[in-house]
Amino acid sequence: MAKPGHALPGFPLPLRGPRVLLRLPRLSDAPALAAFLNDPTVSRSMLRMPFPYTLQNANRWIRQSRRMLRAGQAIHLLMENRENGELLGGIALSDFDWVQRSAILGYWVARRHRGNGYAGEATSVLSRTAFRVLKLHRIEAEVFAFNSASAHVLRKLGFAAEGRKRQAARKGTRWFDRDLYGLLATEFRPFLAPPAKGRRSSRR
Repeated sequence: MAKPGHALPGFPLPLRGPRVLLRLPRLSDAPALAAFLNDPTVSRSMLRMPFPYTLQNANRWIRQSRRMLRAGQAIHLLMENRENGELLGGIALSDFDWVQRSAILGYWVARRHRGNGYAGEATSVLSRTAFRVLKLHRIEAEVFAFNSASAHVLRKLGFAAEGRKRQAARKGTRWFDRDLYGLLATEFRPFLAPPAKGRRSSRR
């Protein structure tokens, strides 16, 4: 657990990538969040998100995100298109361990924005800043074993597969395996954006 006020209130926000802006959520984001997170293709890959996802859920999460940043507990951000301001998804670092200098990464991308490299760019920007500013030694991420596209994003950034947690997550009445990935500060590889022209859209 993070110590109250430990480093996070001074974290340099917003963060900017070539195409993506990472910023704190605002109450005005709640309707778009509720619409995106009510998509089963988003919720199926997220461990603790309520479904159906309501406007009240969105408002509660936005307020909680700001409190957690002030308390030094987590960094919850939204991905925004720098060109037109459109909301793309979300990304977070949480479960800080200041003795081991580690944190856990999570992210999601709205269905219509997948296949454009936004998750990779956002993960790269946030990881790079966390290593440099927070002096983290290690970032971990867990993905459902069926989520091969998300695993591909992590591997491209240098995350190494470190094992599988069998039947570690329950969704509805079914149990699913979770794959663990880890990235050391010395292994980080910056994200390379896909070509601007001729990109094919693919499902995440």
